[in-house]
Amino acid sequence: MITPSVRESTTALDTSAALEHLEPHLRAFAEYLLPFAQNRAGVAGWRSASWVEEPLTITSERVDDLPVLVAQWERMGLAPLLDAHCPTHGRWGGLSLGRTALVWLVHVLWQADHRLNQVPPWVERRRDPLGACLAQPVRALDVADDRLAAILAALSDDARWAAFEGALTGRLLRVYDLATERVRLDTTPASGYWQVTPEGLCQFGHRQDHRPDLPQVKILRATLDPLALPLATDLVSGERADDPLSLPAMARGRAGLGRTGLLSVGDGTLAALGTRAGCPLGDCRRGRLLPVPAPRHAGAGGGPGYLARAGRQRDAGAGAQRAGRCRRCGRATGGGR
Repeated sequence: MITPSVRESTTALDTSAALEHLEPHLRAFAEYLLPFAQNRAGVAGWRSASWVEEPLTITSERVDDLPVLVAQWERMGLAPLLDAHCPTHGRWGGLSLGRTALVWLVHVLWQADHRLNQVPPWVERRRDPLGACLAQPVRALDVADDRLAAILAALSDDARWAAFEGALTGRLLRVYDLATERVRLDTTPASGYWQVTPEGLCQFGHRQDHRPDLPQVKILRATLDPLALPLATDLVSGERADDPLSLPAMARGRAGLGRTGLLSVGDGTLAALGTRAGCPLGDCRRGRLLPVPAPRHAGAGGGPGYLARAGRQRDAGAGAQRAGRCRRCGRATGGGR
């Protein structure tokens, strides 16, 4: 018969032997778990796969076209170009100026709202998707109204804007391999019930909609046909004439494309004497495409066939001139020369 004291000693010996037998296995198991402890994703997978159970939290948010807009501007290289042409002070932290402008553009397109004070609350509600798209944390302070005002102040410099615009155009042409043959120029007024100040953009000027009581601003854009890619954009006060705006826009378009000899397409403002005199020789050889002023009434020779009749009259006049006399020496010439 085994006494209780002998039974307890025997149990202790068996437990000690069992622990000595399990020690190498426990060490091997600890070495196996070490990579999981060092890898956060491994720990999450280990917990979900086996022993430890934790409540899973899922947050659902609407992203809509947010990733598409951010990816498109990242491909265009908008943020690096803005950072290169608009340097900031050394205490600027968080999102860079270029990425702050990118987030602001996403808000403007998504919300159809350009007000500065509406951007921080919108960003606060979408911190996670914005941070995932930009691969860095995003805070509401990164798009505070003072930072957005600093972006506007930086881009209001004409020389800085022209340099950034030309660099962006060159990058887009390289990325998308666009043809550079025709440039279209057009001026569009925008009016409203604004307050007119002596130094402001909103001024009274000539209007085509017979509303001289409304102040206006004028927007000139030079775009690349047929994609309508903006090459140059000018915002001027409403009292200025359209004619002098064409030459600077054409020059910036040539600088962005890095070539001359472009076909300029526009309205009658391109036929102004100052525009024709200031046109570079390469562009003048290529020409300008302007609308032909046709008579308003069909009885005066207008109508659908006006352009065809004008072309036939031009060809007939040229043939008669060739059949008449030489313009150099005045001698009679035969037809067909």
